[in-house]
Amino acid sequence: MHAHVADNDGMLNLAAGVTTVRDLGNDIDTLLARRKRIEEGQEIGNRIVLAGIIDGPGPYQGPTKVLVSTKDEARAAVDEYVRLGYVQIKIYSSVKPELVPAIIDEAHK
Repeated sequence: MHAHVADNDGMLNLAAGVTTVRDLGNDIDTLLARRKRIEEGQEIGNRIVLAGIIDGPGPYQGPTKVLVSTKDEARAAVDEYVRLGYVQIKIYSSVKPELVPAIIDEAHK
């Protein structure tokens, strides 16, 4: 399931029978803190599969602080998501097409 987990979503999802969501674009700090609270039993919520969003800077950039303009920045963004426990990358609309292969190659590593 594609989700952007917010304050009451965990309880509402569980009430609807949804036990796992894939979050595809939340603020990193907010999402990791929420996931930790759920795992520690401090917040009611479902299992969250972490997917990191990468975009390029520009007038149509997506809702993320992870903006890349070079292959090195793209690879570093993927590596940081991996370090944080993310298992998937979402490439958003303002990423330069020539950066996509670098993101894919790094993610596959």
